[in-house]
Amino acid sequence: MLATASPGPLMADLAYTGLRDLIVTLTSPGRPLQEEALGARLKVGRTPLREAIKRLEAESLVAIYPRRGTFVPK
Repeated sequence: MLATASPGPLMADLAYTGLRDLIVTLTSPGRPLQEEALGARLKVGRTPLREAIKRLEAESLVAIYPRRGTFVPK
C-alpha cells in the first residue's frame, strides 16, 4: 500500500490569506492594488493572486473596475 501525503495549501489559498491579511491590517481605503508588487511580496504567481482577488471581491474586500484596476473600497 502506498502512503500518500496530504496536499499542502494551494497557492491561491496562500495568496488569499496573505492578501486578506494585508488589506485588513495595512491598506488604506481607496488605494489601488499593484499585482506585481503583491505577487512578489506574497511569493505567488499571477494566476493564484488573481484567483485570490476574485474571492476577495466576492467578500467585498476589494472592488474590481475594468480597465481601471483593483481597489480597496472605502
